[in-house]
Amino acid sequence: MKTHAIHSNENTFPTIVKASAVGGIAGYAAKYMLPLTSDEMDDEFKGAINIIREQSKKAKAKSIEALKKIPDKTPAQDTFVKMVAVENEAGVSKIGRALKMKKVFENAKLTDADKIQLRSIISNVNEKAVDMFKRCTSAYEGAVKKTRSTGAFVAAGIAVGFLAGLAHNILKTDA
Repeated sequence: MKTHAIHSNENTFPTIVKASAVGGIAGYAAKYMLPLTSDEMDDEFKGAINIIREQSKKAKAKSIEALKKIPDKTPAQDTFVKMVAVENEAGVSKIGRALKMKKVFENAKLTDADKIQLRSIISNVNEKAVDMFKRCTSAYEGAVKKTRSTGAFVAAGIAVGFLAGLAHNILKTDA
């Protein structure tokens, strides 16, 4: 039969220190991983997002203008330019715009290869604007997260790690 002392001489301090260190690192990571709060998405944030949105629309317009300046357009490029012109017409209802778009598309008489190229042009122009918006928005959100108080997140992480290490030592049993 084997007997054990009620109190062992094991030092439990390293477990608590390791858990606290891991908690501190997790707290620091949480500073950047947690989503923005409604307080952080204030009027200044919304204004910056609106500026980013405007700039991405300008980038899309530049792509369209570059296509308009091509001297010898393919049928797909020509159709795209005509569709943009219909889209930008003022004073036309949605139904009227849709009918005009359909007429432009029918009059173009595109081959299957031209239709594929037209879809590619549309997706490329839209992708440029969406990609720019996402990259700039992500960068601005990162800048907002960087202004968060690092100490508060690290302290909270250390406290949670300390409590987890303490609970581990208390609940640890010899098998």
